[in-house]
Formats: sequence, structure tokens, C-alpha cells
Amino acid sequence: MQALTQGRVRSLFQLVACGTSSDLTAEERVLLRLARQDLRDEDVQFLRAQNGIDWDKVAGLALRGGIAGLVESNLRPLGIGGGLRPLAMASLHTEAENRLLLRETVAVCAQASALGAVLLPLKGIALIAAGLYSDFGFRSMCDVDLLCPPDRLKQVLPLLRDLGFEETEDSVARRDYHHHVTLVKAIGSRRLLFELHWQPTLGLYAYQGVVSGWFSRSRRVSTKDGELPGLSPTDLLLSVALHLATHRFRGAFKWLVDIAEISRRCQAEIDWQQLWDDARRLGAVSALTFGFRMAERLLDARICGLPAPGLRERLGRRLSPDAALVRSEPQPNNLSRGLINLLLYDDGREGLRFLQHKAADIADRHHIDLRFLRRSRQRVSDKDEKA
Repeated sequence: MQALTQGRVRSLFQLVACGTSSDLTAEERVLLRLARQDLRDEDVQFLRAQNGIDWDKVAGLALRGGIAGLVESNLRPLGIGGGLRPLAMASLHTEAENRLLLRETVAVCAQASALGAVLLPLKGIALIAAGLYSDFGFRSMCDVDLLCPPDRLKQVLPLLRDLGFEETEDSVARRDYHHHVTLVKAIGSRRLLFELHWQPTLGLYAYQGVVSGWFSRSRRVSTKDGELPGLSPTDLLLSVALHLATHRFRGAFKWLVDIAEISRRCQAEIDWQQLWDDARRLGAVSALTFGFRMAERLLDARICGLPAPGLRERLGRRLSPDAALVRSEPQPNNLSRGLINLLLYDDGREGLRFLQHKAADIADRHHIDLRFLRRSRQRVSDKDEKA
């Protein structure tokens, strides 16, 4: 057993020592220059100086990353980029979808407000509603995320059903892990996907005190279709950064672009002291630091108060290299997922609790009898309630 443990420790240090795998191709570096709303002179000069670029690869990266419209809007006036038709078509589709989702979100939030319940838009719909992106076609969305106070769920769920939404079977089975209800609504040939959250992201962060602040600091946001509740710029940035972390800094490049755009366009309104204080309360300083430094490194995000890099971040860069997010890669193998999950928490004990929670979720989905995990998880929950 001791030899096995020593072997694992040696492997871990070798993993840290081997450096990062973040070398980017020429096409990926071009994407980084295009992934912003306001091109600088240096970006234009860089793009015009590129030779031998495979623009189909650039287009593929933009499509997978959810920023086809943003990239197309930057390439078109420069007269470079080869065939832009796929990007232009994707942008038009994104614009139509985003407008439909926004209209439906305004209607849902208005109905909830009439019941005395505030639903806070999160992630993509929050960014679109707030006008962070100047064009509806710049950034894609696949669903709408709404944050509901836990004590209002019993009111809001029947309301959504009355509005034509139906809860999915998978949602019912996994509420305990995802902390949201997934609902769908058919409008013609389209199926709109909404997620009603009572906790902003999956996991075991201590959200209660922090999230109550999100509601108390919320504001009214005006859109073409009506008003919506909106997160403050500080809380919007925190929520987006946490979302990227829970996806292990993979999946969709647009999430990193969101961080960079918020940091630049809302810089004067962001209360950095509050943001880092909330991160400490959540035990998520390490997670935010990693995502913020990636946004600073790749997209010149304007982040204040970043802690100095340490061993945890070096290991994180090996497990979640820059290229994995730029390429919008899927999740890594199970060992890497577990290690990344541990790194998402400032306190390693919280990371272990998350892994236990995740193992129980996997067991439930695959009908594996892991009674000892459930008993252990219940003991932890009982202990938390007593505390």
C-alpha cells in the first residue's frame, strides 16, 4: 500500500513537472484575435500579416466555440477569411434563436414576477439581455438558465407548466446533482430548453449567503421585448467564471470570451473586492483564478486582484491546457476529471466531498448499488444541517 501511494505521488509530481500542452496552431491564434467585439489596430495588423491560414479550420473553431457570428463580423470588413458563408448562416440562425429565447424569457419572468417571484437570468441569456454583445448573432445559446429562490420553486414550476413547458425525465432523475429542473416547450418545429435553478451551478459550493446577495443587488434590464431582472456586473462575472470552472475549462470557447468581454466592457462597474470576497466565501478562489488568468493570457481580459500563480495552477494548466478550451474539446478521461474537480475547491476536503457526490450521481444513473456512498453522503448532510 505504501509503495502504491508513493508511486501515485511520483506520478502526480511528474504530471506537474512535464509542463503544459497549450501550444496553439496558427489558426487557433487567429481565432484569439477575432474573438473580441472591438478589434485593435494590432489585431488587424496581425490578421493581415497571416499567410497560409486554413480558414475552414478557423471557421470550424468558431462554430464549435459558439462565436461564429462574432468571428464573421470581424472578418467581413477586412476582406479576408475565404468562404464566410457557413459563419454568416450560423450567425443568422443564432440571431433568430436568441431573439426567440429572449422573448420567451421576458414572458416567463413577467409571469413569475406577478406571483411575487424574481427569476434571475444566468449565463448566455443574461449576457444577451444586458446587451453585452452588440448583435444577437454574435454568441450562440443552447438553452435559458433562470435562478429561482428555493422557497419559490413550488410556485414557479406550476406556472411554467401552465405556459406550455414539460419537465424532462432526465431532469427528474438528477435533481439532487444538477440542482435544477430541465423543461422543454415546443413552438412550431422548435423545442425551447429552459433550466430552472435553485443553485447556480452543480457541485457543493456554499452558495446560500452569496446568492442572496445576487438577488438583493439585481437590477432591471430593458430589452426590446420588455424588462428583465439582471445580475450586477460583479455577480454576472462571478457566475460566468464559476460556470466555466464547473465545465473543467472545456466544452465551449464562448465562455472564456464572455469573461473577457465582461471584464472589458463593465470594468468601471465591477467591484473586485466584493467578487474576491464572495469567491473566498465559496471556497472558489483557485477556480476563479485559473479561469481569469486564462482569459487574461489568451484574450487580454482586464482582471484585477489576481493572486500569484502556484503549484495548484501549474497542475491545472497541465490538466486543462489552453488549447482544450480554444478547441472546445469534450471532457477528458475520468482520472483527469477527478483531479480537476479536486482543484476546483480551495479546501481539498470540499473537493473530496464533491467527488463523493459525483460518484453517487453516477451510481444512480447506471443503477449501481453504492449504499455506503449514500450513507456517507447522508451523514455529511446531517452534519452540515446540525452545524
